[in-house]
Amino acid sequence: MNRKRKHWGDSIEENRKKKHRKSDSLDFDKIKNDLVNNTGRVRSIEENGLLIQALAYWQKQLFSLDQACKKCVEMFGGSHNVYKKLWNHYIENNNLNIASTHERRGMQPQKVIEINDIDNDIIDAIICFAFDYTVRNNTGFSVQDLLSCLLEEYNIILDESTARYILSDLDFTWSNQSVYYGNAYEDGRIKELTRFLHQYSHALTLEKKGSHVLVATDESWSNQGTSFENSWIHKCPENNSEICYVCNKFIELANGDSKTRLSKSSIGKRVVFTHAITKDGLLCAKEEEEEEEKKIECQSFIKPEFDILNQLNIPLYTCELQLECVNDNDNDYHQQMNFEIYKQWFQNRLIPTFENQYPGKSGIFFMDQCPFHMVSDGFPSSCDNKSKIIDFYSKYNIENVYIKRYDNFGNLGDLLCFNKSNFDKFTNKKNPTSGGPTKDELLMYLFCFLRKYNPVALEPALSQYARSRGHLIIFSCPYNPSDMPFEYVNAYVKLNVKQCCKKGRTVSELKNDIRNGFYGGFTRSKRQHKCIDSHMTQGWFKKCQQNMNDEIHKFLKLTDDVNIETLWNENSSIKLTDTWIRLNKTSKTLEKLSKKFVVVIDNEIQHFC
Repeated sequence: MNRKRKHWGDSIEENRKKKHRKSDSLDFDKIKNDLVNNTGRVRSIEENGLLIQALAYWQKQLFSLDQACKKCVEMFGGSHNVYKKLWNHYIENNNLNIASTHERRGMQPQKVIEINDIDNDIIDAIICFAFDYTVRNNTGFSVQDLLSCLLEEYNIILDESTARYILSDLDFTWSNQSVYYGNAYEDGRIKELTRFLHQYSHALTLEKKGSHVLVATDESWSNQGTSFENSWIHKCPENNSEICYVCNKFIELANGDSKTRLSKSSIGKRVVFTHAITKDGLLCAKEEEEEEEKKIECQSFIKPEFDILNQLNIPLYTCELQLECVNDNDNDYHQQMNFEIYKQWFQNRLIPTFENQYPGKSGIFFMDQCPFHMVSDGFPSSCDNKSKIIDFYSKYNIENVYIKRYDNFGNLGDLLCFNKSNFDKFTNKKNPTSGGPTKDELLMYLFCFLRKYNPVALEPALSQYARSRGHLIIFSCPYNPSDMPFEYVNAYVKLNVKQCCKKGRTVSELKNDIRNGFYGGFTRSKRQHKCIDSHMTQGWFKKCQQNMNDEIHKFLKLTDDVNIETLWNENSSIKLTDTWIRLNKTSKTLEKLSKKFVVVIDNEIQHFC
């Protein structure tokens, strides 16, 4: 089939020449846009020259090459050693022609491929990269990602403007969009990240001593119609996908799974699944092997029937769980997987399986701050009404609430005391003593009181239960999936679900595809999907810990000799065993409340912001 191909035209050639014309306005911002998160691309002489100027300037200011290189990493991204090698090469040779990536690896560099040199092999390489990248990452890519892959995998050096033109010609829409590489780290977020990194480092210390084992777990979901299409960002302009070269290539790579509309998202009934891993592999017991015929290790895992698997009141030695969503809300699986279900799974599946697999050891269960992970039995929810909050006052025998309110001019008023008999009264602004406290005042006073006298009551119920069994829980920093090993598990399982997608797939078939994503099986094209083993899980943990090392240097501003394994020590103020206290309100809300009133306990103002 012949591919529809546009004429490259004179305008793009003119733009290409303009791109390579020596610029008189090179600046830090331009170089930053070219270099951030970009490894493997050959830098121009002008770019190397600007980096040398930056290193020289920062050395003059900081009196250290390491500090100057660290500043380059913060501003431009990349590796500390790359900048150090660039500077040393410049000092020794008095030139900027440092060896490129492919030259250091012993490969012969090709010339920069231009418009007239483009052939179908290069087009196919770009499409294969686009397909693999979107499937694995479920997101779009930058032009720098493409250029780096072409260099590393195919030894092709492509001009950036040429790459952008080809992507536009193939109807890829994301080539001109900005790519988001991480969260904006504000002060509050850095505080939370600092807490997590120290606790994770403490967990590694305990694991190294042999007394504890780190266990990663999470939940995800798949639909009957989950296929590769929900990751495609190619927007086909044709009414018939059969005449589009990219669509046909994607269909070929997706094992022949053809759809009339390539922009559809996951459709059909949804199944929520969860499991757990350690560095030894999946946390699941194995069946006893017969002496005459040894079973393949990954096929010997205990895999109960799905109806038995969902009976969470029955303890089983497997962490696998699959739940079919029965509600009509296809946008939020949390309405199916809730606290009560998760708590039963935690108590009757995760804990028993761990204690069966690692007798005599304690578990450190690593999970995110999903709302149903954080539910506390000892403290009301922020969405509870006033009467439910008052019930907790009865539970802890708290008879009075002491607060001070700010007036309209920002002045703090007199101390107000509300007796329990007045808790349910409406607020009276003109005569406060005749009214009652607001819902927020009741909630914040209770929080401050428990934080001072009974902090364990504020812990999530899962943390309290884990402690009672001799285990610990570590919660990740919110919205930081790069630190979560189980995110790789979810992606790996969904990869099998996508490769096995077919028209009219039933829920039962979807569950088997999810199960095979964990334990191995064969795709529709009879290609093997390997079982999750220790080699994979160790690699996933290692990737996450490498990302944590980058965070330690970039956001905690620590020296290069500090890493996630050495961050924590006996003198650290943050410990994994600290009581976890979390108020389910944002910092913005707390700041707003702190300007309305303050809590007073034992004649001392308690700050909750």
